[in-house]
Amino acid sequence: MDRRKFLKHTAIVSAGVAVQAAGCSSSIRAIKMEMPARGAWITVIYTDYKELEKVGGAIQIHVENKNEPIILMRSSEGRFHALSPICTHLGCEVKAVKTGFRCPCHGSAYGEEGQVVNGPAREDLASYQIAQKGRQISIRVM
Repeated sequence: MDRRKFLKHTAIVSAGVAVQAAGCSSSIRAIKMEMPARGAWITVIYTDYKELEKVGGAIQIHVENKNEPIILMRSSEGRFHALSPICTHLGCEVKAVKTGFRCPCHGSAYGEEGQVVNGPAREDLASYQIAQKGRQISIRVM
C-alpha cells in the first residue's frame, strides 16, 4: 500500500471511530449555584435547560463550597433523579452514556437511576432527595 492510500484509509477509520465514540457518550451541561444552608434545598426549573427536555438528558450542578457536583437526570417522562457522579468503586467521575453512566477508570456501569448494572462497583451511585412541584425540581443538598 502506498503512502497516499494508507493516509486515506487511516483518515476514514479515524472518522468512523470518532463518530462512533460521539454516539456512545454525551456531554453534560454544567451550571453553578450558591450553597444554601446545610441541609437546605437548591431549586432548578427544568424547562430552563433544553438538556432536560428529553429522557436521558442531564445537567451537572456545581454547588458553591461542595466538593462534588450533582447530576440531575431525566429518566422518564416526568421522573428525575439527582445523583453523585462519583463511582463507588474507586472514586473516579462517571460519564453519561445513553443508558445511564459509565466509569472511564475501570468500566463500572450504572443505570439512569444510579443502580449498578455492571461491576467492579458493588454499590449504587449516591443519590439526593428530590421534590418536584410543576416545573421546579428541588434537591436537598447534604
